[in-house]
Amino acid sequence: MVLRGNNGTTYELEAASFAQGGEGEIYRVIGNSSIVAKLYKQGKNSEIKERKILKMINNPPDKSVLSQIAWPSDVLYCNNVFMGFIMQKLDINEELNIVYEYGALAKYAQMSWSNRITIAKNLCAVINSIHEAGHTCGDLNPKNISVNTNTGRVVLVDTDSYHIKDGYYTYRCEVGIPEYLPAEVQNKMKAGVTLATASLPTFTQETDNFALAIHIFQLLMNGVHPFACAIVPSQSSVTAPQPSDNILRGNFPFMKDVPGVTIPPFAPKIDILPTEIRELFRRAFISAHIKPNDRPTPYEWYEALKKMGTNLKECPKVSYHQYYNMLITCPWCEADKAYDNRMINLQKSSSTNNMTSINASQTLNSPTKSTSRASTPSVKPTIQAPTTNYSTSTHTRIKTRIAKWPVVILLLILVGTVIYCSSIMKENSRLTAETYNTKSTLNLLIPDGITVKTMSISNTDQNGATITGSLSAGTLQFLTVSYMALAKDNINSYIGNEIKINIYQPNGNLMQGKGSPSDATISGKLVAGTNVFNWGNSTPGSYIPGFYQICFVYEGKTIGQTAVFVGQ
Repeated sequence: MVLRGNNGTTYELEAASFAQGGEGEIYRVIGNSSIVAKLYKQGKNSEIKERKILKMINNPPDKSVLSQIAWPSDVLYCNNVFMGFIMQKLDINEELNIVYEYGALAKYAQMSWSNRITIAKNLCAVINSIHEAGHTCGDLNPKNISVNTNTGRVVLVDTDSYHIKDGYYTYRCEVGIPEYLPAEVQNKMKAGVTLATASLPTFTQETDNFALAIHIFQLLMNGVHPFACAIVPSQSSVTAPQPSDNILRGNFPFMKDVPGVTIPPFAPKIDILPTEIRELFRRAFISAHIKPNDRPTPYEWYEALKKMGTNLKECPKVSYHQYYNMLITCPWCEADKAYDNRMINLQKSSSTNNMTSINASQTLNSPTKSTSRASTPSVKPTIQAPTTNYSTSTHTRIKTRIAKWPVVILLLILVGTVIYCSSIMKENSRLTAETYNTKSTLNLLIPDGITVKTMSISNTDQNGATITGSLSAGTLQFLTVSYMALAKDNINSYIGNEIKINIYQPNGNLMQGKGSPSDATISGKLVAGTNVFNWGNSTPGSYIPGFYQICFVYEGKTIGQTAVFVGQ
Protein backbone atom coordinates (compact mmCIF):
# COMPACT_ATOMS: atom_id res chain seq x y z
CA MET A 1 0.00 0.00 0.00
CA VAL A 2 1.54 3.31 -1.13
CA LEU A 3 0.21 6.59 0.27
CA ARG A 4 1.13 10.20 -0.40
CA GLY A 5 2.17 12.82 2.13
CA ASN A 6 1.21 16.49 2.21
CA ASN A 7 4.20 17.59 0.12
CA GLY A 8 4.21 14.68 -2.31
CA THR A 9 6.38 12.31 -0.26
CA THR A 10 5.36 8.69 -0.79
CA TYR A 11 5.19 6.08 1.96
CA GLU A 12 4.91 2.35 1.30
CA LEU A 13 3.22 0.55 4.18
CA GLU A 14 3.34 -3.12 5.09
CA ALA A 15 0.22 -5.06 4.12
CA ALA A 16 -0.82 -5.87 7.70
CA SER A 17 -0.96 -3.63 10.76
CA PHE A 18 1.00 -4.52 13.89
CA ALA A 19 -1.19 -2.65 16.41
CA GLN A 20 -4.69 -1.20 16.54
CA GLY A 21 -6.96 0.89 18.70
CA GLY A 22 -10.47 2.22 18.75
CA GLU A 23 -10.02 4.67 15.88
CA GLY A 24 -7.29 3.20 13.72
CA GLU A 25 -4.44 0.79 13.05
CA ILE A 26 -0.67 1.22 13.11
CA TYR A 27 1.50 0.12 10.16
CA ARG A 28 5.24 -0.14 9.63
CA VAL A 29 6.72 1.93 6.80
CA ILE A 30 8.85 -0.11 4.40
CA GLY A 31 12.37 1.27 4.14
CA ASN A 32 12.13 3.54 7.19
CA SER A 33 12.11 1.85 10.58
CA SER A 34 12.14 5.15 12.48
CA ILE A 35 8.52 6.05 11.59
CA VAL A 36 5.10 4.39 11.55
CA ALA A 37 1.73 5.24 10.03
CA LYS A 38 -1.66 5.45 11.70
CA LEU A 39 -4.58 4.83 9.36
CA TYR A 40 -8.06 5.67 10.58
CA LYS A 41 -10.94 3.23 10.36
CA GLN A 42 -13.78 4.00 7.99
CA GLY A 43 -15.83 6.92 9.26
CA LYS A 44 -13.05 8.21 11.52
CA ASN A 45 -11.04 9.96 8.79
CA SER A 46 -13.23 13.07 8.74
CA GLU A 47 -12.39 16.46 7.30
CA ILE A 48 -12.33 17.90 10.83
CA LYS A 49 -9.77 15.27 11.85
CA GLU A 50 -7.68 16.14 8.79
CA ARG A 51 -7.67 19.86 9.70
CA LYS A 52 -6.76 19.01 13.30
CA ILE A 53 -3.79 16.86 12.23
CA LEU A 54 -2.56 19.59 9.89
CA LYS A 55 -2.78 22.12 12.73
CA MET A 56 -0.72 19.81 14.95
CA ILE A 57 1.90 19.26 12.24
CA ASN A 58 2.30 23.01 11.77
CA ASN A 59 2.56 23.66 15.51
CA PRO A 60 4.63 20.84 17.06
CA PRO A 61 6.25 20.84 20.50
CA ASP A 62 9.98 21.47 20.76
CA LYS A 63 11.90 19.02 18.56
CA SER A 64 13.97 17.85 21.53
CA VAL A 65 10.96 15.96 22.94
CA LEU A 66 9.40 14.62 19.73
CA SER A 67 11.03 11.26 20.49
CA GLN A 68 8.73 11.12 23.55
CA ILE A 69 5.45 12.18 21.94
CA ALA A 70 3.47 10.35 19.25
CA TRP A 71 3.05 13.64 17.38
CA PRO A 72 1.96 13.73 13.71
CA SER A 73 4.72 14.69 11.27
CA ASP A 74 2.91 14.27 7.94
CA VAL A 75 -0.62 13.54 6.69
CA LEU A 76 -1.45 10.59 4.46
CA TYR A 77 -3.70 10.55 1.39
CA CYS A 78 -4.93 7.91 -1.02
CA ASN A 79 -6.42 9.31 -4.21
CA ASN A 80 -6.72 12.68 -2.42
CA VAL A 81 -8.73 11.11 0.42
CA PHE A 82 -7.38 11.73 3.93
CA MET A 83 -6.34 8.41 5.49
CA GLY A 84 -4.20 9.13 8.55
CA PHE A 85 -0.77 10.42 9.49
CA ILE A 86 2.93 9.61 9.95
CA MET A 87 4.59 9.75 13.36
CA GLN A 88 7.91 8.76 14.86
CA LYS A 89 8.23 5.18 16.06
CA LEU A 90 8.47 5.36 19.83
CA ASP A 91 10.03 3.11 22.41
CA ILE A 92 6.92 1.94 24.27
CA ASN A 93 7.67 -0.32 27.20
CA GLU A 94 4.93 -0.24 29.83
CA GLU A 95 1.72 1.62 30.56
CA LEU A 96 2.01 3.88 33.57
CA ASN A 97 -0.82 2.18 35.47
CA ILE A 98 1.26 -1.03 35.67
CA VAL A 99 3.96 0.91 37.50
CA TYR A 100 1.33 1.92 40.09
CA GLU A 101 0.59 -1.66 41.14
CA TYR A 102 1.44 -2.37 44.79
CA GLY A 103 2.63 -5.42 46.65
CA ALA A 104 5.33 -8.08 46.59
CA LEU A 105 3.81 -9.69 43.48
CA ALA A 106 3.47 -6.43 41.55
CA LYS A 107 5.65 -6.27 38.43
CA TYR A 108 7.63 -3.25 39.66
CA ALA A 109 7.42 -3.82 43.40
CA GLN A 110 11.15 -3.18 43.76
CA MET A 111 11.31 0.03 41.75
CA SER A 112 13.03 2.58 43.97
CA TRP A 113 11.55 5.92 45.00
CA SER A 114 14.33 7.78 43.19
CA ASN A 115 13.38 6.03 39.94
CA ARG A 116 9.72 6.91 40.46
CA ILE A 117 10.77 10.53 41.05
CA THR A 118 12.67 10.42 37.75
CA ILE A 119 9.53 9.20 35.95
CA ALA A 120 7.52 12.02 37.56
CA LYS A 121 10.05 14.64 36.49
CA ASN A 122 10.14 13.33 32.92
CA LEU A 123 6.34 13.42 32.79
CA CYS A 124 6.51 17.08 33.86
CA ALA A 125 9.03 17.83 31.11
CA VAL A 126 7.04 16.30 28.28
CA ILE A 127 3.68 17.80 29.37
CA ASN A 128 5.28 21.20 29.67
CA SER A 129 6.53 20.95 26.09
CA ILE A 130 2.93 20.40 24.96
CA HIS A 131 1.82 23.47 26.92
CA GLU A 132 4.64 25.60 25.51
CA ALA A 133 3.43 24.83 22.01
CA GLY A 134 0.06 26.27 23.06
CA HIS A 135 -1.76 22.93 23.24
CA THR A 136 -3.71 21.00 25.87
CA CYS A 137 -3.49 17.23 26.34
CA GLY A 138 -6.97 16.62 27.73
CA ASP A 139 -7.24 12.88 28.33
CA LEU A 140 -4.19 12.16 30.50
CA ASN A 141 -5.27 8.78 31.81
CA PRO A 142 -2.39 6.35 32.51
CA LYS A 143 -3.09 4.18 29.46
CA ASN A 144 -2.09 7.17 27.32
CA ILE A 145 1.25 7.44 29.12
CA SER A 146 3.98 4.89 28.48
CA VAL A 147 7.19 4.47 30.46
CA ASN A 148 10.48 2.94 29.44
CA THR A 149 11.07 1.19 32.76
CA ASN A 150 14.74 0.64 31.86
CA THR A 151 15.49 4.35 31.64
CA GLY A 152 12.57 6.24 33.18
CA ARG A 153 11.75 8.04 29.94
CA VAL A 154 8.06 8.87 29.41
CA VAL A 155 6.17 8.62 26.11
CA LEU A 156 2.77 10.21 25.41
CA VAL A 157 0.55 8.33 22.95
CA ASP A 158 -2.83 8.93 21.26
CA THR A 159 -2.01 12.60 20.82
CA ASP A 160 -4.45 12.92 17.91
CA SER A 161 -7.19 12.96 20.57
CA TYR A 162 -5.66 16.05 22.23
CA HIS A 163 -7.55 19.30 22.80
CA ILE A 164 -6.21 21.60 20.05
CA LYS A 165 -7.19 25.23 19.52
CA ASP A 166 -6.97 26.92 16.14
CA GLY A 167 -7.80 30.57 16.64
CA TYR A 168 -11.44 30.72 17.69
CA TYR A 169 -12.06 27.10 16.74
CA THR A 170 -11.42 24.18 19.10
CA TYR A 171 -10.76 20.60 18.01
CA ARG A 172 -12.11 18.95 21.10
CA CYS A 173 -10.74 16.10 23.12
CA GLU A 174 -13.93 14.07 23.44
CA VAL A 175 -12.74 11.33 25.81
CA GLY A 176 -11.71 11.22 29.44
CA ILE A 177 -11.86 9.14 32.62
CA PRO A 178 -13.60 10.71 35.66
CA GLU A 179 -10.77 9.68 38.02
CA TYR A 180 -8.52 12.16 36.17
CA LEU A 181 -11.04 14.94 35.48
CA PRO A 182 -11.29 17.92 37.87
CA ALA A 183 -14.57 19.15 39.29
CA GLU A 184 -14.95 22.00 36.79
CA VAL A 185 -15.08 19.45 33.94
CA GLN A 186 -17.21 16.87 35.75
CA ASN A 187 -19.78 19.55 36.65
CA LYS A 188 -20.41 20.09 32.94
CA MET A 189 -21.03 16.40 32.31
CA LYS A 190 -24.53 15.95 33.73
CA ALA A 191 -27.95 15.09 32.33
CA GLY A 192 -26.48 13.29 29.34
CA VAL A 193 -23.96 16.01 28.43
CA THR A 194 -20.64 14.59 27.19
CA LEU A 195 -17.19 16.03 26.55
CA ALA A 196 -18.20 16.29 22.88
CA THR A 197 -21.24 18.47 23.66
CA ALA A 198 -20.35 20.27 26.91
CA SER A 199 -19.95 24.04 26.82
CA LEU A 200 -16.40 25.23 26.24
CA PRO A 201 -13.94 25.43 27.80
CA THR A 202 -13.73 21.82 28.87
CA PHE A 203 -10.08 20.81 28.87
CA THR A 204 -7.46 23.46 29.62
CA GLN A 205 -3.84 23.47 30.67
CA GLU A 206 -5.15 23.74 34.24
CA THR A 207 -7.05 20.47 33.82
CA ASP A 208 -3.82 18.90 32.53
CA ASN A 209 -2.12 20.16 35.69
CA PHE A 210 -4.79 18.40 37.76
CA ALA A 211 -4.15 15.05 36.06
CA LEU A 212 -0.40 15.59 36.33
CA ALA A 213 -0.69 16.11 40.09
CA ILE A 214 -2.63 12.84 40.39
CA HIS A 215 0.08 10.93 38.53
CA ILE A 216 2.83 12.45 40.67
CA PHE A 217 0.89 11.52 43.80
CA GLN A 218 0.49 7.94 42.64
CA LEU A 219 4.18 7.66 41.77
CA LEU A 220 5.18 8.91 45.22
CA MET A 221 2.53 7.24 47.38
CA ASN A 222 2.48 3.49 46.69
CA GLY A 223 0.31 3.88 43.59
CA VAL A 224 -2.65 5.17 45.61
CA HIS A 225 -5.01 7.58 43.88
CA PRO A 226 -5.10 10.83 45.92
CA PHE A 227 -8.92 10.71 46.13
CA ALA A 228 -9.13 7.00 47.03
CA CYS A 229 -10.36 6.31 50.54
CA ALA A 230 -11.64 3.76 53.04
CA ILE A 231 -14.52 3.82 55.51
CA VAL A 232 -13.62 3.78 59.21
CA PRO A 233 -14.50 0.46 60.96
CA SER A 234 -17.36 1.96 62.97
CA GLN A 235 -19.24 2.64 59.72
CA SER A 236 -18.44 -0.59 57.91
CA SER A 237 -21.90 -0.87 56.40
CA VAL A 238 -21.34 2.30 54.37
CA THR A 239 -19.79 2.11 50.90
CA ALA A 240 -16.63 4.12 50.36
CA PRO A 241 -17.07 7.04 47.92
CA GLN A 242 -15.60 6.67 44.46
CA PRO A 243 -12.50 8.80 43.72
CA SER A 244 -14.54 10.70 41.11
CA ASP A 245 -17.12 11.52 43.82
CA ASN A 246 -14.41 12.84 46.12
CA ILE A 247 -12.99 14.92 43.27
CA LEU A 248 -16.41 16.43 42.62
CA ARG A 249 -16.84 17.34 46.30
CA GLY A 250 -13.26 18.50 46.81
CA ASN A 251 -12.65 15.81 49.45
CA PHE A 252 -8.91 15.11 49.47
CA PRO A 253 -8.72 12.61 52.35
CA PHE A 254 -4.96 12.88 52.81
CA MET A 255 -5.18 16.54 53.87
CA LYS A 256 -8.86 17.17 54.58
CA ASP A 257 -10.92 15.71 57.42
CA VAL A 258 -13.94 13.93 55.95
CA PRO A 259 -16.37 12.39 58.51
CA GLY A 260 -16.32 8.58 58.44
CA VAL A 261 -13.55 8.41 55.85
CA THR A 262 -9.86 7.55 56.14
CA ILE A 263 -7.02 6.82 53.73
CA PRO A 264 -6.45 3.27 52.36
CA PRO A 265 -4.42 1.04 54.70
CA PHE A 266 -1.58 0.51 52.20
CA ALA A 267 -1.16 4.28 51.77
CA PRO A 268 1.47 6.15 53.77
CA LYS A 269 0.47 9.41 55.40
CA ILE A 270 1.21 12.52 53.42
CA ASP A 271 3.54 13.65 56.22
CA ILE A 272 6.27 11.46 54.69
CA LEU A 273 6.68 14.06 51.93
CA PRO A 274 8.74 17.26 52.20
CA THR A 275 6.82 20.41 53.14
CA GLU A 276 7.25 21.89 49.65
CA ILE A 277 5.73 18.83 47.97
CA ARG A 278 2.82 18.72 50.44
CA GLU A 279 2.07 22.38 49.73
CA LEU A 280 1.94 21.69 45.98
CA PHE A 281 -0.58 18.90 46.58
CA ARG A 282 -2.64 21.20 48.81
CA ARG A 283 -2.81 23.74 46.01
CA ALA A 284 -3.59 21.10 43.36
CA PHE A 285 -6.40 19.31 45.23
CA ILE A 286 -7.82 21.75 47.79
CA SER A 287 -7.19 25.37 46.85
CA ALA A 288 -7.68 24.73 43.12
CA HIS A 289 -11.06 23.10 43.73
CA ILE A 290 -12.31 26.69 43.88
CA LYS A 291 -9.53 28.41 41.89
CA PRO A 292 -8.19 26.09 39.14
CA ASN A 293 -5.39 28.56 38.34
CA ASP A 294 -3.83 27.70 41.72
CA ARG A 295 -2.72 24.30 40.45
CA PRO A 296 1.07 23.94 40.24
CA THR A 297 2.55 23.96 36.74
CA PRO A 298 4.80 21.20 35.38
CA TYR A 299 7.76 23.51 35.92
CA GLU A 300 6.95 23.99 39.61
CA TRP A 301 6.61 20.25 40.11
CA TYR A 302 9.86 19.56 38.26
CA GLU A 303 11.87 21.93 40.44
CA ALA A 304 10.37 20.59 43.68
CA LEU A 305 10.91 16.96 42.62
CA LYS A 306 14.49 17.68 41.63
CA LYS A 307 15.19 19.09 45.09
CA MET A 308 13.43 16.18 46.75
CA GLY A 309 15.49 13.66 44.76
CA THR A 310 18.70 14.91 46.34
CA ASN A 311 17.42 14.40 49.90
CA LEU A 312 16.72 10.69 50.12
CA LYS A 313 18.11 7.88 52.23
CA GLU A 314 17.89 4.11 52.04
CA CYS A 315 16.11 1.75 54.38
CA PRO A 316 18.54 -0.38 56.42
CA LYS A 317 16.23 -3.40 56.11
CA VAL A 318 14.93 -3.31 52.50
CA SER A 319 17.47 -2.22 49.91
CA TYR A 320 14.98 -0.76 47.41
CA HIS A 321 13.10 1.29 50.02
CA GLN A 322 14.08 4.95 49.82
CA TYR A 323 12.49 7.87 51.66
CA TYR A 324 12.89 11.51 52.64
CA ASN A 325 16.01 11.89 54.76
CA MET A 326 14.25 13.88 57.50
CA LEU A 327 12.21 10.82 58.50
CA ILE A 328 13.37 8.51 61.28
CA THR A 329 11.70 5.28 60.18
CA CYS A 330 10.96 3.78 56.75
CA PRO A 331 7.35 4.61 55.75
CA TRP A 332 7.28 1.79 53.17
CA CYS A 333 8.05 -0.86 55.79
CA GLU A 334 5.24 0.58 57.91
CA ALA A 335 2.83 0.63 54.95
CA ASP A 336 3.66 -2.99 54.07
CA LYS A 337 3.10 -4.07 57.68
CA ALA A 338 -0.23 -2.21 57.89
CA TYR A 339 -1.42 -3.79 54.67
CA ASP A 340 -0.39 -7.30 55.70
CA ASN A 341 -2.13 -6.90 59.06
CA ARG A 342 -5.25 -5.63 57.34
CA MET A 343 -5.32 -8.62 55.00
CA ILE A 344 -5.03 -10.99 57.96
CA ASN A 345 -7.90 -9.22 59.74
CA LEU A 346 -10.03 -9.32 56.61
CA GLN A 347 -9.54 -13.07 56.31
CA LYS A 348 -10.44 -13.58 59.98
CA SER A 349 -13.59 -11.47 59.78
CA SER A 350 -14.79 -12.55 56.34
CA SER A 351 -17.38 -14.90 57.83
CA THR A 352 -19.11 -12.04 59.68
CA ASN A 353 -18.51 -9.47 56.95
CA ASN A 354 -17.58 -6.96 59.67
CA MET A 355 -14.76 -5.22 57.89
CA THR A 356 -13.50 -1.88 56.68
CA SER A 357 -14.56 -1.06 53.13
CA ILE A 358 -11.35 -0.50 51.20
CA ASN A 359 -11.69 1.51 48.02
CA ALA A 360 -8.98 -0.40 46.15
CA SER A 361 -11.10 -1.70 43.31
CA GLN A 362 -13.05 1.48 42.72
CA THR A 363 -10.29 3.37 40.94
CA LEU A 364 -8.51 2.23 37.83
CA ASN A 365 -5.10 2.46 39.47
CA SER A 366 -5.70 1.51 43.08
CA PRO A 367 -2.93 -0.98 43.91
CA THR A 368 -3.65 -4.63 44.59
CA LYS A 369 -1.42 -7.03 46.42
CA SER A 370 -1.95 -9.96 44.07
CA THR A 371 -0.83 -11.28 40.74
CA SER A 372 -3.78 -9.71 38.94
CA ARG A 373 -3.47 -6.19 37.60
CA ALA A 374 -5.94 -3.39 38.10
CA SER A 375 -8.10 -3.15 35.01
CA THR A 376 -8.39 0.11 33.13
CA PRO A 377 -11.24 1.28 30.91
CA SER A 378 -10.27 1.54 27.22
CA VAL A 379 -9.39 4.62 26.65
CA LYS A 380 17.47 16.68 26.10
CA PRO A 381 13.36 17.28 26.61
CA THR A 382 13.22 20.83 27.82
CA ILE A 383 10.90 22.83 30.01
CA GLN A 384 10.58 26.47 29.13
CA ALA A 385 8.56 29.24 30.75
CA PRO A 386 5.51 30.09 28.61
CA THR A 387 5.86 33.31 26.69
CA THR A 388 3.22 36.01 26.65
CA ASN A 389 1.77 37.64 23.55
CA TYR A 390 2.05 41.38 23.93
CA SER A 391 0.05 43.93 21.98
CA THR A 392 -0.33 47.68 22.19
CA SER A 393 -3.61 49.50 22.23
CA THR A 394 -4.64 51.36 19.06
CA HIS A 395 -7.49 53.26 20.68
CA THR A 396 -5.41 56.29 21.74
CA ARG A 397 -4.10 58.41 18.90
CA ILE A 398 -1.25 60.94 19.01
CA LYS A 399 -2.49 64.03 17.16
CA THR A 400 0.80 65.82 16.54
CA ARG A 401 3.67 64.40 14.47
CA ILE A 402 6.19 65.85 16.88
CA ALA A 403 4.74 63.83 19.79
CA LYS A 404 4.19 60.68 17.72
CA TRP A 405 7.78 59.65 16.92
CA PRO A 406 9.17 59.63 20.47
CA VAL A 407 6.25 57.44 21.52
CA VAL A 408 6.87 55.04 18.61
CA ILE A 409 10.56 54.83 19.48
CA LEU A 410 9.70 54.26 23.14
CA LEU A 411 7.28 51.48 22.17
CA LEU A 412 9.91 49.82 19.98
CA ILE A 413 12.41 49.91 22.84
CA LEU A 414 9.78 48.51 25.22
CA VAL A 415 8.81 45.67 22.84
CA GLY A 416 12.47 44.85 22.24
CA THR A 417 13.10 44.74 25.98
CA VAL A 418 10.10 42.47 26.52
CA ILE A 419 11.24 40.09 23.76
CA TYR A 420 14.80 40.02 25.14
CA CYS A 421 13.65 39.43 28.73
CA SER A 422 11.23 36.75 27.54
CA SER A 423 14.03 34.93 25.73
CA ILE A 424 16.29 35.14 28.78
CA MET A 425 13.53 33.77 31.03
CA LYS A 426 12.87 31.00 28.55
CA GLU A 427 16.55 30.05 28.34
CA ASN A 428 17.05 30.11 32.11
CA SER A 429 14.06 27.82 32.70
CA ARG A 430 15.24 24.95 30.49
CA LEU A 431 15.07 21.60 32.24
CA THR A 432 16.28 18.28 30.92
CA ALA A 433 14.54 14.93 31.22
CA GLU A 434 16.63 12.22 32.82
CA THR A 435 17.17 8.49 33.00
CA TYR A 436 17.63 6.44 36.12
CA ASN A 437 20.79 6.91 38.12
CA THR A 438 19.93 5.45 41.50
CA LYS A 439 23.12 6.22 43.38
CA SER A 440 23.95 9.64 41.96
CA THR A 441 20.32 10.66 42.46
CA LEU A 442 20.91 9.97 46.14
CA ASN A 443 24.08 12.06 45.97
CA LEU A 444 26.10 9.12 47.32
CA LEU A 445 28.97 6.97 46.13
CA ILE A 446 28.23 3.32 45.51
CA PRO A 447 29.43 0.88 48.21
CA ASP A 448 32.60 0.22 46.21
CA GLY A 449 33.32 3.93 46.56
CA ILE A 450 33.76 5.06 42.95
CA THR A 451 31.85 7.38 40.66
CA VAL A 452 32.60 9.27 37.44
CA LYS A 453 32.38 12.88 36.33
CA THR A 454 31.88 13.75 32.65
CA MET A 455 34.24 16.42 31.35
CA SER A 456 33.43 16.74 27.65
CA ILE A 457 31.54 15.18 24.75
CA SER A 458 32.63 15.79 21.16
CA ASN A 459 32.33 14.53 17.59
CA THR A 460 35.53 13.07 16.16
CA ASP A 461 36.60 11.05 13.17
CA GLN A 462 38.06 7.55 13.46
CA ASN A 463 41.53 9.03 14.04
CA GLY A 464 40.37 11.14 16.99
CA ALA A 465 40.40 14.49 15.16
CA THR A 466 37.63 16.80 16.35
CA ILE A 467 34.86 17.59 13.87
CA THR A 468 33.71 21.15 14.46
CA GLY A 469 30.12 22.31 14.52
CA SER A 470 27.08 21.20 16.50
CA LEU A 471 26.32 17.50 16.94
CA SER A 472 23.95 16.46 14.18
CA ALA A 473 22.73 13.13 12.85
CA GLY A 474 24.14 13.96 9.43
CA THR A 475 27.71 14.71 10.57
CA LEU A 476 28.20 12.65 13.75
CA GLN A 477 30.81 9.91 13.39
CA PHE A 478 32.45 8.92 16.69
CA LEU A 479 30.95 10.04 19.99
CA THR A 480 34.00 10.82 22.11
CA VAL A 481 33.52 11.24 25.87
CA SER A 482 36.14 12.36 28.37
CA TYR A 483 35.54 11.54 32.02
CA MET A 484 37.35 11.39 35.34
CA ALA A 485 36.92 8.75 38.02
CA LEU A 486 36.42 9.85 41.64
CA ALA A 487 36.65 7.73 44.78
CA LYS A 488 35.99 8.13 48.46
CA ASP A 489 39.28 6.39 49.22
CA ASN A 490 42.38 5.76 47.09
CA ILE A 491 41.55 5.98 43.38
CA ASN A 492 44.67 3.96 42.56
CA SER A 493 42.98 0.83 43.90
CA TYR A 494 40.53 1.01 40.96
CA ILE A 495 43.07 1.60 38.18
CA GLY A 496 42.95 -1.17 35.60
CA ASN A 497 39.41 -2.27 36.48
CA GLU A 498 36.80 -2.42 33.71
CA ILE A 499 34.28 0.37 33.15
CA LYS A 500 31.42 -0.38 30.79
CA ILE A 501 29.70 2.40 28.90
CA ASN A 502 26.09 2.02 27.81
CA ILE A 503 24.84 4.44 25.14
CA TYR A 504 21.07 4.46 24.70
CA GLN A 505 19.50 5.79 21.51
CA PRO A 506 16.60 8.30 21.70
CA ASN A 507 14.19 5.37 21.35
CA GLY A 508 15.70 3.79 24.48
CA ASN A 509 17.51 0.95 22.66
CA LEU A 510 21.06 0.10 23.67
CA MET A 511 23.47 0.91 20.86
CA GLN A 512 25.36 -2.14 19.64
CA GLY A 513 28.16 -2.66 17.18
CA LYS A 514 30.99 -4.90 16.09
CA GLY A 515 33.07 -6.03 19.05
CA SER A 516 30.69 -4.56 21.66
CA PRO A 517 30.01 -6.56 24.82
CA SER A 518 26.52 -8.05 24.93
CA ASP A 519 25.45 -5.80 27.81
CA ALA A 520 27.35 -2.63 26.93
CA THR A 521 28.19 -0.41 23.99
CA ILE A 522 31.90 -0.43 24.85
CA SER A 523 34.19 -1.12 27.78
CA GLY A 524 37.64 -0.01 28.83
CA LYS A 525 40.20 -0.20 31.61
CA LEU A 526 40.19 2.67 34.09
CA VAL A 527 43.32 4.85 34.03
CA ALA A 528 44.49 7.60 36.35
CA GLY A 529 43.38 11.12 35.45
CA THR A 530 41.32 11.71 32.32
CA ASN A 531 39.73 8.70 30.63
CA VAL A 532 38.58 8.87 27.03
CA PHE A 533 36.34 6.51 25.10
CA ASN A 534 34.85 6.80 21.64
CA TRP A 535 32.28 4.71 19.86
CA GLY A 536 30.58 5.21 16.56
CA ASN A 537 30.66 4.76 12.81
CA SER A 538 32.99 6.42 10.33
CA THR A 539 30.06 6.78 7.92
CA PRO A 540 28.06 9.99 8.63
CA GLY A 541 24.30 9.59 8.83
CA SER A 542 24.35 6.48 11.01
CA TYR A 543 22.53 8.18 13.89
CA ILE A 544 18.96 9.30 14.51
CA PRO A 545 18.17 12.72 16.02
CA GLY A 546 17.35 13.05 19.71
CA PHE A 547 18.87 12.60 23.17
CA TYR A 548 21.52 9.91 23.67
CA GLN A 549 21.87 8.72 27.26
CA ILE A 550 25.38 7.68 28.35
CA CYS A 551 25.65 5.49 31.47
CA PHE A 552 28.88 4.38 33.15
CA VAL A 553 28.67 0.92 34.74
CA TYR A 554 31.10 -0.61 37.23
CA GLU A 555 30.59 -4.18 38.46
CA GLY A 556 27.00 -4.12 37.28
CA LYS A 557 26.08 -0.84 38.95
CA THR A 558 25.51 2.56 37.35
CA ILE A 559 28.04 5.01 38.81
CA GLY A 560 27.44 8.02 36.57
CA GLN A 561 25.42 9.28 33.65
CA THR A 562 25.10 12.11 31.19
CA ALA A 563 23.14 12.89 28.05
CA VAL A 564 23.84 14.60 24.75
CA PHE A 565 21.44 15.93 22.13
CA VAL A 566 22.05 15.08 18.47
CA GLY A 567 20.19 17.38 16.12
CA GLN A 568 18.83 16.81 12.64
